[in-house]
Amino acid sequence: MNNRLIILQVLLLCALSLGFISCGDPAPDLSMYRGIDYIEKYKFTSDISLSTASWTFNDSIAPNGYHYMGFNSSETGATTVPSGINQTGLPNDAIGDISRLEVFNLVHDGGFEFDPALTGWSPNMVGTIPGAAITRELAPDSIGSTCLKYVFDLFAGIEPEYIRFNMGPSTIKDRFLTGNRYIIRLNFYKYSMYSNTPFRFNTERDWKPQAEREWGFGYTKFPDASLDNSEVVAESSDNYFYVLFDDIYNSNNEGYIDDFRIVRSDIDYYLKLTVPYSEAGRPDLPSGTYRFSVWFKAEDPADASPSPTAPPGRFNSSRISLGIGKTLTTTTVKGFVASETITSGSWSKLSVEKFIQIRDGDSLVLLISPADRSGGSTTLDIGSVLIAFPELYYISE
Repeated sequence: MNNRLIILQVLLLCALSLGFISCGDPAPDLSMYRGIDYIEKYKFTSDISLSTASWTFNDSIAPNGYHYMGFNSSETGATTVPSGINQTGLPNDAIGDISRLEVFNLVHDGGFEFDPALTGWSPNMVGTIPGAAITRELAPDSIGSTCLKYVFDLFAGIEPEYIRFNMGPSTIKDRFLTGNRYIIRLNFYKYSMYSNTPFRFNTERDWKPQAEREWGFGYTKFPDASLDNSEVVAESSDNYFYVLFDDIYNSNNEGYIDDFRIVRSDIDYYLKLTVPYSEAGRPDLPSGTYRFSVWFKAEDPADASPSPTAPPGRFNSSRISLGIGKTLTTTTVKGFVASETITSGSWSKLSVEKFIQIRDGDSLVLLISPADRSGGSTTLDIGSVLIAFPELYYISE
């Protein structure tokens, strides 16, 4: 009697767990979910007026109307759809779906291509020996470029000796708002054996990149691997970024600054799509593994610094990040280090896969970011990337 009861209980549990399908039936057929692009209606430039979802971006706006990020739009919020873009490598279906995703540079002319007056920069002229002299000139062949560079010379002599950048309403596009957090970046080329060139924000903090230990030009990205962070908080008084004199042998400490960038670091930068659970023309979202993909490419050479035809301060993104899940922020997306593979010559495809448990009514969230906040000052940067033809497929076996 007890055995019969146990058998009946087992059969009842099987029926309930499989939706009243007997224990001997095969696993559900998932083929109906495969081969379907769940965001076919939601290409970047598609007409989605009949749908309930659309791509939106985190359009943070400063009090003066400045937009920190653009999706086919400018710093003023005006629509600017890219045109005439190289389409090499794109599949036929993707042609015509090209968009630009960009985190704007808060510095007006970070590439020093358009402003011979070097607005915001000034030298200290302490002592009888000439102080810092700042000029702009063509980059020397030794650093491998023919674009314009910002050049400064710091002569050995009486300290303190420096050049500084006034971070204020006339030089920073959002007016460098008190209490906001920012990350400072630049590329620095120097030639002086055993020389360090420290950088300073206001008076409370110094950063000193590792010294070069050989003759010839040394190249440093600021911040570099020796620095933990270059994030600063805007103060209510005047704010300055200093390039200091520091040479233990008192030889000329000369160098070239280029690609000066400032990015606000306390906001998110992403493009977002919420995919509904149910939609006409396709099955409901099932539980399982999904693959989210997007095509990407660097700006064509004419559309980014150092091209004199590019908008002032536009640089290519060094990272692009994708995310997929039910709730997402830009700190949980999959970061993709692509400084060597985001090229202007051809389009590439980036994908991220994730298993997601779906319950009735659940939606999916997709994120694309032209930046990466996960590593603080080591990953977050300004920059622009071209994107095209997003796809979402169910790939569970």
